[in-house]
Amino acid sequence: MMVGKVLGGLGRWEGKGINNVQILILRNTYNLQKSTYKFIFVNNLKISTIIEGRLYAISWESADCFETTLDLFTDAEYLFNYFSSHKQQLSKFFKIDSIEETVSNTIDEIIKLSNDIVDCAEQDDDQLEKLDTLFEPLHSISTRRNYHQYKAKSEHPASWIRVYAIRLEDAYIITGSGLKMVRAMQEDELLSKEKIKLDQVDEFCKTHGILNKDGIEEYQNED
Repeated sequence: MMVGKVLGGLGRWEGKGINNVQILILRNTYNLQKSTYKFIFVNNLKISTIIEGRLYAISWESADCFETTLDLFTDAEYLFNYFSSHKQQLSKFFKIDSIEETVSNTIDEIIKLSNDIVDCAEQDDDQLEKLDTLFEPLHSISTRRNYHQYKAKSEHPASWIRVYAIRLEDAYIITGSGLKMVRAMQEDELLSKEKIKLDQVDEFCKTHGILNKDGIEEYQNED
């Protein structure tokens, strides 16, 4: 697995390989929108290190979700098909009609945002002052349940890119990402799944006492 900075183009990385770490098992059933959509997640999950002691990501499948985000959101064909199917929302909420321009802007923005996240993590200390300039609470009014749930957006005022994460005392765990073309995550099936992932990782960390980077590393070192 390769991690590091995006140098440009469609997902070229500079970095070094890292090994996947301790498997975390979550077994839960979640219902969405008054049981109109049932999502059952039973799988082996991994926490991968992006920047040791500061930035981590869940590996929902073979690659960590930070790497997957970059690969997906720099895939011009995927983006063209996605925005073509969401053309009405693109015009209504963002006043944009050009699919080609939207695809180009999305690729540029995710490359910059990914690099910014890595740069801040490399420079940050335990106070997370640099990463906190990129991430903000998922909701403007945080409840006890979602207190640790955060999101990052690009600098563009009309950005639809989201990178979701759990904020611990001195580290972030990225859980996934999405293209937000609706007012609330529950209005979109893919974003609803991202909210489930946030809830799963959030609850898992609280239940197992993973409060900081030391807690993560303890799990990584367990067999």
